[in-house]
Amino acid sequence: MLHLYPRSTIGIYVQVLQQDGALLQAAIDVTTPALIGTGVLISDYILSISVGALLTPSCLLS
Repeated sequence: MLHLYPRSTIGIYVQVLQQDGALLQAAIDVTTPALIGTGVLISDYILSISVGALLTPSCLLS
């Protein structure tokens, strides 16, 4: 796919309006649809998740 964009650099800039955790995961998750929406051909989709473990039995809402 490099032949489609010779001597090119694709820059992705994410502007954070509010941060309450999972900043990197949110930034990664918005870049794939942004690239698809602009028509950039990509070979793989990138997805990010965040996982946590609780040692006590309680309810956690995020």
